[in-house]
Amino acid sequence: MSQSSLTQQSFSLREVILQPVLAIGAGMGGMGLALSALPLALQAFWSLSPATIGWIMGAQSVATLLSRLYAGRLSDRIGGGRALTLGLGAASLSALCYLLALLPFWPLKAALSLILFGRLLMGLSEGLMVTGGAARILGAVPSDKVGAGMSWLGLAMFVGLALGTMMGTFIDQNNGFGAVAVVAIVLPVVGMFLSGWPARAQRHGAAHAPAPWGRLFRTALPAGVLLTLSSVGFAAISSFLVLTFEQKQWGHGGYALAAFCAGHVMARFFGGNHIDRHSLQLSGTVMLLAETLGFLMLWLAPVPEVAMVGAFVSGAGFSLTYPLFAIPLARSVAPAFIGSAIGLYDMFFDAALGVGSIAGGLLARCFAMQVVFLMAALCSGAGLLVLALNARYRWLKTA
Repeated sequence: MSQSSLTQQSFSLREVILQPVLAIGAGMGGMGLALSALPLALQAFWSLSPATIGWIMGAQSVATLLSRLYAGRLSDRIGGGRALTLGLGAASLSALCYLLALLPFWPLKAALSLILFGRLLMGLSEGLMVTGGAARILGAVPSDKVGAGMSWLGLAMFVGLALGTMMGTFIDQNNGFGAVAVVAIVLPVVGMFLSGWPARAQRHGAAHAPAPWGRLFRTALPAGVLLTLSSVGFAAISSFLVLTFEQKQWGHGGYALAAFCAGHVMARFFGGNHIDRHSLQLSGTVMLLAETLGFLMLWLAPVPEVAMVGAFVSGAGFSLTYPLFAIPLARSVAPAFIGSAIGLYDMFFDAALGVGSIAGGLLARCFAMQVVFLMAALCSGAGLLVLALNARYRWLKTA
């Protein structure tokens, strides 16, 4: 390898991948802090019912879904890096709302209004961080590195969220929720320093024109359908895996969830730099096959050990589907509208989480809990069918 290529590789890692990856990791860490500690605080300080706590916590997901298109368009107009920085600022303000709500002189409605406003800010923050970070990377990497860039971005999100959740539990148990809120304020600020306030590498005059939403939606639809089918299983895992272990009286459901996360992180870490080197047809088939196999193992598992292996395999299969199916989208959209396209693409993931959780809950009311993993396997299997049909009809254009 020549010295010039080494220099370019080093520059790309430092300037394109490392900064947004670290910044998003810090921001998602702040989000994870509240995810583990806030529900307990809502119960301890204000004696709220589980239904009310669920409603308050779920407000973030609604805000994230509603913010996707705004975050994408803002990324096109001011640059993905700046949108990422604004998202980190919103995350810090969200935690500040939590801290202010703990002040003793607030009436109940005012304190809960602050908490709810903080959740809405965190939803906006998630949209800006994820879409802005993706737009920043996609605007700077060459087309043959799109998958690797998106893969490392996703790895930062999941690792940051996992570490933040663990930190939130530890700090809450030892120092209380007030300390959790303080750390959740500081972490996104650290992320802002890591991301800086970067200027756009290239300005596009069309970025301030109205977005061609109809054309963008038609372009994003094939990739979005595949993302939806592959992501229903993530909703099933996150909502019902631990409950399934409890229903089966196996115990250690948390270890099964950890196995899913381990498969996810390992596949991202070892496979993220390789998905650009193979055809989408081959890589997508391998990922969806692994995901389907893992969910079938979870559905049919007679003992917890088989279920844990299934969780690991499904996590590995699911891991690379988001960056993989984003590759044809990123290569077929004009640079001036890449943020808007990613915002649309992310909405398919949000929809999959909502539909998967609701459908899984309805199935679990009528059948054994494990049937939700059959639903997940059928969805990822349908993704295999869509991908096979794409070989003939070419809905996904990778050139």
